[in-house]
Amino acid sequence: MEATTTPPILHRPAPTYHLVFRPASTDTIGFIKELDTLLTLENYNGFALQATLHAYENARRYLESASNVMVLPQPEFTPDGEGGIDIEWENNGRRLALSCRAQDNQSDFISWREPGGQYDGDAASETLLKDKLDWLTR
Repeated sequence: MEATTTPPILHRPAPTYHLVFRPASTDTIGFIKELDTLLTLENYNGFALQATLHAYENARRYLESASNVMVLPQPEFTPDGEGGIDIEWENNGRRLALSCRAQDNQSDFISWREPGGQYDGDAASETLLKDKLDWLTR
């Protein structure tokens, strides 16, 4: 009986690496640049216009989380005068606001209003923001 030989390996394929990338929304990148400017504002006349790192990080996290599942409408960023950040959207008379508070002992808050209606609101969460952004853009 004759022995079988294994042919020599002439080429070993390179290992394959799988990287998962999520698409970066250029709109969101623009929002982040605008949000970044709130870190460099100068306080004025007793008002804390410069955002605290806590408020900034929360605002950024909310925006990035929502942008992973939808295209965000253009928000308006406003300092709340106490180191926090207010982010507001309006569409077809509907209004949505996310208030990111300056300190970790304060709760972030989301409020919304139908055209001609009264404001309603609740404690902020990434899920609530996504739901309300969906409501806003319908």
